[in-house]
Amino acid sequence: MDSVLTALRNHFHAENRCFCQGKMTPKEGNSKSQFEIRFKRDRSETIWRVTIDGCLIRSENCEKCDYAFYRKIYNAFILVELKGNDVAKAISQLRSTINQFNQVPSISINDKWSAFVVPSRVVPKSRSDIQKEKKAFLRDFGFGLTIKNRNATLSLP
Repeated sequence: MDSVLTALRNHFHAENRCFCQGKMTPKEGNSKSQFEIRFKRDRSETIWRVTIDGCLIRSENCEKCDYAFYRKIYNAFILVELKGNDVAKAISQLRSTINQFNQVPSISINDKWSAFVVPSRVVPKSRSDIQKEKKAFLRDFGFGLTIKNRNATLSLP
C-alpha cells in the first residue's frame, strides 16, 4: 500500500479492508447510481478504491462521501458520492470529506483531484444553485465538481 494510503489508514484508524485494488464500479445499495473508471488505453497504473462511509470514517457524527479513488501517479483522489436526489447534501458530504482529508499531513490537495455526485434521480445540471455550487467548489478547493445523473464513467487517458 502506498505511503499516502497508509497515512490515511493510520489517521482514521481504519482497517485494511477499506482499501482495495480492482473493480472500479461501486454501487449504492439497490439504487441505480453507479460510478466507473475506465482507461481509454491499456495502462499499468494502479488505482486504489477507498470505501469511506462506514469504513475509513466510521463516525456517525460527521458527513462523508461514499468512495475515494487514489491515483498515485498524480498523488490525487477522485471523490464520489452516490446519492438519491439531494445534490446539496452530497456536495456537503464531499466538502466535509475533503476537510477531513486535509487533516492528514501527507495529503495535499492539487488540481488533479476531482469530485463526483451521482444522483439516482435526474437532476437538471443547469439549475442555478448547482452551477453556483460548482463554481464555489472550484474556487474553494482548486478542482472540479461533476454532477452526472445515474451512471458516471470517468475515462482516463
